[in-house]
Amino acid sequence: MTRLPWRRLILALAVPLAVGGCPRGRPTAATGPSFTREGADLRHITSGMLFPSTVGRFQRVAPQLYDTTGRDVSVGYDLADGDNLIAATVYVYPAPSLISFGSPDSVVADARARLAHGEFERRKKEVTRAHPGAILLQEGPVTLSQDPTAIDGWQATFTFTGNFAGQNRTLQSELFVFCFVARKWALEYRFTYPQQLGPRADIDGFMRELRAPS
Repeated sequence: MTRLPWRRLILALAVPLAVGGCPRGRPTAATGPSFTREGADLRHITSGMLFPSTVGRFQRVAPQLYDTTGRDVSVGYDLADGDNLIAATVYVYPAPSLISFGSPDSVVADARARLAHGEFERRKKEVTRAHPGAILLQEGPVTLSQDPTAIDGWQATFTFTGNFAGQNRTLQSELFVFCFVARKWALEYRFTYPQQLGPRADIDGFMRELRAPS
């Protein structure tokens, strides 16, 4: 899967953020409905994941579709509070295929771990392709805790220079990838913000509150 190198976000304050995100394919039209409305919220039909209109201090922006089946989608969220600006994108799409043929649980677990790390490496490469000067600051395993569940995945943090809210800035971008969520889905988060900010509480709160497929 390849996707657009960035998304342009229009915040409630009418501030355009040109954000360096993961390269994805051009948005496409699904052959049927991909989301249903539940009041102001959107539910992704095939994964069941609910995207509220607000998550913490973040406001939802328009979703994007990347295949005709509507299974590969993203939903953007923006936080704009004075100088505090964070652009978030959440992708949900089918996890890598795994065929076990009755293999022992330990073999299946090892195969899933290899596939999950391979997916993480692909997403990292998308970032560096979109931003050739991007510097990888750190990477490693991470756990997404959403009481009562915990989902293991991988996280990487990059820095690069780009246009953000109409200004050329040094940006920090965090990538999180979780595979085999509810057994068959991949979940990817991207958070991009001016590097001098320290939005840890907002990002951690967003990831706790936006519930993964179950």
